[in-house]
Amino acid sequence: MTKARDRQRAEQRQAALDRVITAVTASLPGLDRAEAVQAVSEARAARGIPLRDLDQHLADHPTALISGEAHCPPVIVRLAKVLHTTGHTAVVRPACTDCGRSNLDLPRLGPNGRLCINCSARSSKGTCDRCRRTNTRLAARRAEGLICYSCYRVDPDVVEECVACGQFRMPVTRRPDNSPICASCWTGPQYTCVSCCALGPAKSNGPEGPICASCHHQQQKPVRECGRCGQVRRIARRATGSRPDICEDCCNGPTKSCSTCGKVRPCHRGADGAWTCRTCRPGLTQECCRCGRTRRVHTRWPIGPVCSTCYTVVLDAPATCTGCGRHQPLIGIAEDGTGICGACAGTAFDYTCRTCGLGGRTYADAQCARCVLTARLQQLLSGPDGHIPAPLQPLRDALALAERPRGILHWLKHSPNAALFASLAASGEPITHQRLDQLPPSRHLHYVRHTLVHLGALPGRDEELDRIPAWLDTVLADRPVAHVQMVRPYAHWHLLRRARRRAAQRRRPAESGSFLRTRVLVAL
Repeated sequence: MTKARDRQRAEQRQAALDRVITAVTASLPGLDRAEAVQAVSEARAARGIPLRDLDQHLADHPTALISGEAHCPPVIVRLAKVLHTTGHTAVVRPACTDCGRSNLDLPRLGPNGRLCINCSARSSKGTCDRCRRTNTRLAARRAEGLICYSCYRVDPDVVEECVACGQFRMPVTRRPDNSPICASCWTGPQYTCVSCCALGPAKSNGPEGPICASCHHQQQKPVRECGRCGQVRRIARRATGSRPDICEDCCNGPTKSCSTCGKVRPCHRGADGAWTCRTCRPGLTQECCRCGRTRRVHTRWPIGPVCSTCYTVVLDAPATCTGCGRHQPLIGIAEDGTGICGACAGTAFDYTCRTCGLGGRTYADAQCARCVLTARLQQLLSGPDGHIPAPLQPLRDALALAERPRGILHWLKHSPNAALFASLAASGEPITHQRLDQLPPSRHLHYVRHTLVHLGALPGRDEELDRIPAWLDTVLADRPVAHVQMVRPYAHWHLLRRARRRAAQRRRPAESGSFLRTRVLVAL
């Protein structure tokens, strides 16, 4: 009887596993069956309650692995993490419904979906039955009721005598003989991070050596296209069912009402749980080692803490390092008092452009602004065949040699004139005056035409008069036919003919374009 029951349960478990594998491979076409079986096994979902929850949830929600829905059992979170880590970028990891981070485990289920451990702890607040404090995080249950973390740390059932200092405190670790050690007396193992060379506790142990927590979290972030700016960068917030991937530059935190100024802005939550915008958020202020002002610390170099202004000034003015002789930002000091670069100072600070090899402030992807500008000009002004049209080649050369490439990069990203140049290049048609006359008249079109004429890409012409026909077509587009038949010959054969004749004789416009447009409007 027992063997028959065990055989029946094994058959039921295998049938459920087959349904799960079929559902997973159906939602991810690039995943074969063997990889799906391996992923389910790594997610601890091949048997028991996790297999049952996974089978039921995928039956009710077939797209659970690509939708990022936060209302799911914990086995979905584990399976999505395993699949995403193995390179299946179509998988959307569920994000915490409170803080929005998707690179964490979500052990708790809140009213709106799954929560990370920190947000779950923040949400479990109440009144401590021992100290009577309200709206505080609750840690444990005792005879009098729930107690907060402050009472828990001094609870008689928790504290022990530390063998190092003799104080009765909550132990954080124990020696091999089981003797307790408190937090003040315990020092964890210290390692040198192979990435940033900082000395401290290690978060993980990579193939090259120990890695600190900051570098570990940085390396865990995937690199792909940002859904807000469109650039391929390191993703700070992974996509969910309601928003795309957001890179580190575009990630400003969720939009909340600031607890200090009351304005609705991108905010970050502090240790007290209050949302604060970037302007009101308190920062670590210290005396800048370069300018001597007490300001917010932007970074810490071997020379000491520097503010944001000095950070930019030093990186934009590289000089010859006395240690290696390279032209680099001098962020360290040698024994003789001369400036040296970060490599000679023994740190991992590297401000070298990976494309041209010059030292200085980088703009994006470890490249300087000049190299990024060259690449983006090639991308923006290229035609369908991948080459820049001949009329736009002088524009590309002039912009690439600009004195301030960062200003040109901002112009390329935000200016309607740059967008018009890009549309002309993408169309693949020859760029001539006739081609520009076919576009709707606007100040952006006039700017583009004047720029091309100034660079020698287009021949010069009398713009005051030659812009009148295109403007006339726009004005007469919705006029009665009888009016058009009367006004068009009047404009071409009387106004323009006389103006061109006088301009040829006097070598200057006899009548301005605004005067001719006024005559046409009066006639209409």
